[in-house]
Amino acid sequence: MSIDIQTTVKKLRPQVRILMRAAVIVLLFCVAGSAVLWAQEITTAEDYFYIGMGYAETGDYDYAIAYFTLAIRLNPNEAIIYNYRANAYFDKGDYDSAIADYTRAIQLNPNAAIIFYSRGDAYQNNGDYDSAIADYTQAIRLDPNFAAAYNNRSYSYQHKEDYDRAIADLTRAIQLEPDEAIAYYNRGTAYVSINDYDRAIADFTQAIRLDPKDRLAFNNRGYTYGLRGDYDLAIVDCSEAIRLDPNSENSYRHRAFAYMATGNFTQARIDVDRALKINPDYQRAKDLDAELRQKGY
Repeated sequence: MSIDIQTTVKKLRPQVRILMRAAVIVLLFCVAGSAVLWAQEITTAEDYFYIGMGYAETGDYDYAIAYFTLAIRLNPNEAIIYNYRANAYFDKGDYDSAIADYTRAIQLNPNAAIIFYSRGDAYQNNGDYDSAIADYTQAIRLDPNFAAAYNNRSYSYQHKEDYDRAIADLTRAIQLEPDEAIAYYNRGTAYVSINDYDRAIADFTQAIRLDPKDRLAFNNRGYTYGLRGDYDLAIVDCSEAIRLDPNSENSYRHRAFAYMATGNFTQARIDVDRALKINPDYQRAKDLDAELRQKGY
């Protein structure tokens, strides 16, 4: 069975004063009602930067990029502008452009851990896990208490199947931020990958204590209970995951597997059909479908 793997890319929020200034500029634009009049009041790179921040905060990434670009034309040596334009590219899903801007920002400010971290996220989303690990490592060198960098480096290690390093990173992240549910969740997935089901269940349980609405933690604890042969507990957890997200095809399939293991083929058939209704191309549900058909269900 497949496991849902989730990580959180933690973006640092801009300073409150930046947000307030951006909000005021956007408000002035709305009141003026004239792009021409508004444009006449903008003269500095800082003005364009704050306007770009306002658009980025509302999710208008194309406009944000346009204004950050105007700011860069007026001030091409300011790392923070490249960094925020990179963030806008990242949020658009244009990771190549984000990497280019983060790289320029690093050239201008090579001691900013957050920029290495952010470029690591972009490399990771591009599937370049070695480059991501290198950037997270540099971020940690610059800021040894950067818990998010340990968390996200672990994700790249897991993709490289280097589970021992992934677990070590997540253990450090937990030491730094013991109330962060995602680190327990991610360490649980790493423990599953090395068949250490007891530790995995303990970590998923702690993730659920910290975030009782985490559908993926219930899903994966249920999955792990199934691997351990605790099918009744698997059914309970998968049912809660489905309650939290009725469109979770994985949870239906995991519960179907547990029902099959307990001989409840009728309920397993219902769950497999639900999984395939949500995702008709879901191969693992198709495999269970074929097994049930062979049993006459």
